[in-house]
Amino acid sequence: MGADIFKTPLRRDRHRSKIAGVCAGVARSLEVEPWVVRLAVVLAFLFTAGGPIIIAYLIAYLLLDADGPIKPGSTEQKVARCVSDIKGAVSDKVKSSKPKHDIQVIENKLHSLKQRLEKMEAEVTSPRFILEQELSNIKQ
Repeated sequence: MGADIFKTPLRRDRHRSKIAGVCAGVARSLEVEPWVVRLAVVLAFLFTAGGPIIIAYLIAYLLLDADGPIKPGSTEQKVARCVSDIKGAVSDKVKSSKPKHDIQVIENKLHSLKQRLEKMEAEVTSPRFILEQELSNIKQ
């Protein structure tokens, strides 16, 4: 019968990946250097106007399991960390946000400002204030 061309199980290789690990995984299974498979993919991309190669790459990405943990410093790890940070920030914001408390604080501040404004209006419109203003204008 035919010899199996893959020496090891076909899986995406996260440790030697450049994009998603498909080429590195195929290279590991064929026991060749990843640059050889990448070069073959680039040449096939150029000779087939790209469409079939992109589709094949995406299908391989979706069908092949990844091996091991995410490669440190990889785009996949950065995206995972970013998503985790966003989830943490959103949950912290939701936990710390107390709408009823915030509304009460705003209402208290508005009430305080209203009282200060009423006191100022009372002072400015008082006969004593008007008299003092007139005397000050005469002195000048």
